[in-house]
Amino acid sequence: MGKMRSPNYPAVGLTEALKLSEALWAREKRTYVSPEAAVAAWGYSGMSGNARTKLGALRRYGLLDEGNEGTVRLSDLAMEIVHHPDGSPERISALKAAAVKPELFRDLYKTHLQSSDQALRSHLITRLDFSDSGAQNVIEAFRDTISMAKLDVADLEPGAAEEEKMAPSYTSHQEESRLGPDHPTERAGAAPGGTTYRWPLSKDVVVEVRFTGTDLRPAHLELLRKYLELAKTAMQAEIGDESV
Repeated sequence: MGKMRSPNYPAVGLTEALKLSEALWAREKRTYVSPEAAVAAWGYSGMSGNARTKLGALRRYGLLDEGNEGTVRLSDLAMEIVHHPDGSPERISALKAAAVKPELFRDLYKTHLQSSDQALRSHLITRLDFSDSGAQNVIEAFRDTISMAKLDVADLEPGAAEEEKMAPSYTSHQEESRLGPDHPTERAGAAPGGTTYRWPLSKDVVVEVRFTGTDLRPAHLELLRKYLELAKTAMQAEIGDESV
């Protein structure tokens, strides 16, 4: 039986991904452009295999937004990194968020942060069906990403909620102006073409709301509130619970 195809992961480390983001910002700012125009900022004359690989890496780190007809631009998360100086709390938080955006890196961060390369290689090959070369590429990209984001065991606080441990969040200035800095909502990060919010409701219950599209308005939130009222009524009728 042949070896399965290696799972998807960013083919470059976060260090290179940030250089690519900065080059794209210098050439196109936040204009939605075609993929061909985006990779031209990196010296490519067309959509070669390497160019596609680097575009894919930026997507997996959450550094690109998708627009209409396949266009792309730098995401809010990328802007938090590009626009803040080294060592600033905003940049550090955004780097941590980008580092654990890729699902594979989130998992390895939890299970193999301090393992040897040999142990990590064995895990990738025997448990996740990576090829030898694929495993080596993952190790290099993962180690670089963890180092660049300065993630360590201190970020895995005992007793913290799983989602908080695995996905450090950031808050953009745009969000603070909309919700206020003391709002209890915590943004989980901007998914391509959308925005996700997460609220803890109790020790064991967390609600996550994702809005797709880029034209989110207060009227949409009011409509959502009405839908939630209907859902509440239906749940109360089903379980006979009149509590809030």
